[in-house]
Amino acid sequence: SELQRHDEAIALQRLCVEQIEALRGADHFDTHAMRGNLGKALLAAGRPEEAEPLLLGSYAGLAKAYNPAHPEATSRAQDLAELYKA
Repeated sequence: SELQRHDEAIALQRLCVEQIEALRGADHFDTHAMRGNLGKALLAAGRPEEAEPLLLGSYAGLAKAYNPAHPEATSRAQDLAELYKA
């Protein structure tokens, strides 16, 4: 079922976050990007309350690592806009 696939995607995204955090550290831009991807997967699964802190943290970390106008940070801002429309 579609829901089961969302659960599988979320599990894989969680694993990716754990692995990249162990490799690069909690504040590395790759880690922030992976957390944002997990947030997007949660949002797609209809779990906005779980997605919000990940998307907010990802945006803040990417904006700090690059700048708020950088495409990575801008993409996360767009994800937050989608969250707030949901």
